Amino acid sequence: MKSPYGGYPVYYYTSTGKKALFPNELTYKTWYSDFNGVKVISQIELEAIPLADKNITVRPGNSVIRFELDRTLYVVEKGGSIRAITDAVARELYGATMWYLYIEAAFRANYTTGMPATTAALYNRTAALNASPSIAVDAGL
Repeated sequence: MKSPYGGYPVYYYTSTGKKALFPNELTYKTWYSDFNGVKVISQIELEAIPLADKNITVRPGNSVIRFELDRTLYVVEKGGSIRAITDAVARELYGATMWYLYIEAAFRANYTTGMPATTAALYNRTAALNASPSIAVDAGL
């Protein structure tokens, strides 16, 4: 859902009646291919919905991410847990033309840090995707 003013912010409406922010369009597009399912509501309606305790994170297994002001590359696991990887591991997992999603530093707090994945064998993209088939499952919302 979003306000009638267009653009961002866009929120995920949780099963508990709260709104969880998609920090940016790139994060949104790791979960959905387009905005066809986004419901536009009035600003008054939007403001009346309480915020969830956390924002939406990048879908696990979807992309390599990097935070503003941090040169480290990460892969995402269920619940927004991230694991540092090297450029070589990223290319092995995502291909030679790998690109990463750039996340603003302010949203680093949405993620928790797990153990680094020092080899590609330590991170299974398919298992990560399958463990998070939806935002509700991934974030427990």
